[in-house]
Amino acid sequence: MTDPALLHRILINLIGNAVRHTRSGGILVACRRGEHHARIEIWDTGPGIPPEFQETVFEELFQLDNPERDAAKGLGLGLAIVRRSAGLLDHPLSLCSRIGHGSRFALRIPLTAPPITAKSGTGKSALEHVPMLLVGAPTSTRDELATQLENWNLAVACVADAAAAQVWIVRHGAPRALLLEVPDGATGITQWQDWLDRVEANAGRRLPALFVCNGPAPALATQQSGDAPRLLLSHPFRPARLRALLTRLIEPGETAD
Repeated sequence: MTDPALLHRILINLIGNAVRHTRSGGILVACRRGEHHARIEIWDTGPGIPPEFQETVFEELFQLDNPERDAAKGLGLGLAIVRRSAGLLDHPLSLCSRIGHGSRFALRIPLTAPPITAKSGTGKSALEHVPMLLVGAPTSTRDELATQLENWNLAVACVADAAAAQVWIVRHGAPRALLLEVPDGATGITQWQDWLDRVEANAGRRLPALFVCNGPAPALATQQSGDAPRLLLSHPFRPARLRALLTRLIEPGETAD
C-alpha cells in the first residue's frame, strides 16, 4: 500500500546509487514479505559507508565520494529525496553498511487488506454497482476519488456542490450513499450535516454518508443511525480504509477496522 510514483522515485535513487558505487561484485533488489508488511531491500557490494556518515549521507548536498564538489558526479540530492519521500509515505527506511563489504537499504511497506466480498459468497464485491453520489468541487483530487470508486465498480455520479446535488436527487432519486468532500473542517461538516438533514427529511429516510475532510476530521455532532451511519475520513488515506468505510456504509453491520 503505497504511492507508486513516490515509490518509483525512491527505488530509482537507491538502485542508481548502488550501480554508481559498485565496481565489482553485484547488486540485489529483493522484496521480503511478512505478515503485515513487505520489505524492499537494495544490496550492493560497494565500498560501504563508515558508521559516522551513515546518518549524514541522507542530508542534502552531502557526497561521501565527492569532497571536491565535482558537478559531474551529481548534486548529492538522491538520498535526501529518498528519506523525504519515505517519510511522506510513512515507510520506515533503514541502512546497514560495512566498510569493504557493501551496503543494504531497506524500505518497509504495509500490505493491502484482502478484497472485501459480499456475505452471499458470490465472490462479488459488496460495493459492486451500488449507486453513489460524490459531491465536491471538480478538482484532480475529486477526479482521482471518482476513478477509484469506478475501479471498484460502483455506479458513481459526480456533482460540484450542494445545489447541484439537490437537483440530481430530485431528478434521479436518493442514492444508496453519499460521499461529501469537506474543504474547511468543522464549519464545513456542520453545513453539510444541516444540508443532509434537509435532504433526508425530503427523501423520508436516512442516507448513509461519508465526509471526506482535508486534514484532521472533527467529531460529528449528529447522532449516527444504526442503519444510516455518518462516517469521517481524513486526507491522506489509504484506499483500503476508504473501501472498508464504504462497505460499512452499504452494510452497516460490517466493521471498518
